[in-house]
Amino acid sequence: MKRSGGDVRTIGLAEARRIAVRAQALDGSAKNILDVVRRSGALQLDPTARVAPNHVLAVWSRLGTHNEVALRRLIAQRKLHEFDAYIYPADELGLQIAYRQMILAAPRDWPRRLKSWFRLNAAFIRYLLRELELRGPLPSDALEDRAKVSWPPPPAKPSRGWNSERNKTMALQFLQWQGRVMVSGRSGAKRLWDLAERVAPDIERIEPRHVTRLIAERGVRYFGIVRPGRLRVWYHELPDLEGIGERVRVEGVRGDWIVRSDLLKDAEIPQRLTLLSPFDRLIHDRERARDLFGFTFTMEIYVPKELRKYGFFVMPVLDGERIVARLDPELDRAAKTLRVNAVHPEHGAKVRRAALRAALRSLGDTVGAERVVGA
Repeated sequence: MKRSGGDVRTIGLAEARRIAVRAQALDGSAKNILDVVRRSGALQLDPTARVAPNHVLAVWSRLGTHNEVALRRLIAQRKLHEFDAYIYPADELGLQIAYRQMILAAPRDWPRRLKSWFRLNAAFIRYLLRELELRGPLPSDALEDRAKVSWPPPPAKPSRGWNSERNKTMALQFLQWQGRVMVSGRSGAKRLWDLAERVAPDIERIEPRHVTRLIAERGVRYFGIVRPGRLRVWYHELPDLEGIGERVRVEGVRGDWIVRSDLLKDAEIPQRLTLLSPFDRLIHDRERARDLFGFTFTMEIYVPKELRKYGFFVMPVLDGERIVARLDPELDRAAKTLRVNAVHPEHGAKVRRAALRAALRSLGDTVGAERVVGA
């Protein structure tokens, strides 16, 4: 670690990677599922389950073998909440709602059209809230579609996208953004909706003027090292970053970064090998993954099979602070077998095969596989 011009500290690339890994609790120090979510910031919910859903994989990457029942129990106990396709710690809800409300208030075309759609469907919105008050929690298919104007809001052309004509789902989604309804739980894969005051009566109310600063602080806390520009809230100016971490440079990488000051200690991390979901927050920012880890990643789930380079559900292999390979695994649930179709080492990297096999056995235990083949 050294100082450069303007008294800005310069850190090594390996240290920068260790900071990112420690911040995301990928160094093996997580104590339990609640600790994983609190330290990583959120678990993204995604229906793709070639091996397991993302939230199961994200916990496993940090904690090892676990039972998803424990995660559902934390949600039932209201220590965690499902909100806007993520699972957040309970004390994050106030900020997440305030953040969405700030987006809805932005003087831009999309928020304006959304608010117009709400006004045109005022009777429909009142009906949804009344039904939830009287009968909630309810799945969306227990509610009638009484929308006067279908989604997407005018003047958009009719869409064939995932949300086309899904009026109940979209209305509930944006009532959630307003902090009026929330997901109370699930019945199978179906979300159960209820009034927010019944699900989370003690949500912290955050003043709009504080949101951009709090979101920036959150970004540094959970990611450890970020580009300043990544801390900007959608449609809003970058807040004053004074006092949020420390500005540094990284050897061999252009530009400045903001880093968590408490992680600037250049401490070694265990040589722990784990696999990452394609949706993992360590690689969510593709530019950062390239700059810090030398890892260029493209999601191939939506790429035609004949055009895929690495596979359908590629899982990067993290060994210590380096990404050393990527795997193409799949779970054969009928045969209770976790199959590895291919292992692609990164350029110049060595894969510790024994450690990889041990990690795959642990993953197999978590997803219900009795055998692991192909590794």
